[in-house]
Amino acid sequence: VYIMLGINELDVGTPVTYGEQFKSSVDRIRELQPNAIIFVQAIIHVTDAKDAEGTYINNERINARNEELKKLADNETVFYIDANEVMDDPATGKLNPALTGDGVHIQAKNIPLWREFLLDHGI
Repeated sequence: VYIMLGINELDVGTPVTYGEQFKSSVDRIRELQPNAIIFVQAIIHVTDAKDAEGTYINNERINARNEELKKLADNETVFYIDANEVMDDPATGKLNPALTGDGVHIQAKNIPLWREFLLDHGI
C-alpha cells in the first residue's frame, strides 16, 4: 500500500499533529490489511518560485512534516520513501520547475519519472 497525503494539510495543525493523524491512517490500514507492506511517501517539495511566495505551501512546512513521516517507518512492514530524490532540482533542493506547471503538482507527462522511482525503491 502506497500512501501520499499532505500538501493540502500544510496549513492545518503542527508537524507533530500531522504525523499523529497520518499514523492513525497507517494503523487503520494495518488493522484492515494486517499483512500489507506500507510505503509512506514523502510530500513532494514545491519549486523555488512557489516557496518564495510566502504562503503556507512552502518547503519548510513540507520538510517538517516529512520528518514526522520518517518516524512512522519501522523498515519491516512500514517504509518511508522520498521521491524528492528525483523530483528536486539538484541546484536548489526544491521541485524542478520543468516537472510542474504550477510549482506544486507534477505534470501528467512527468508521472513516469515518479512511477520509475517507486518501482526502483519499492517492492
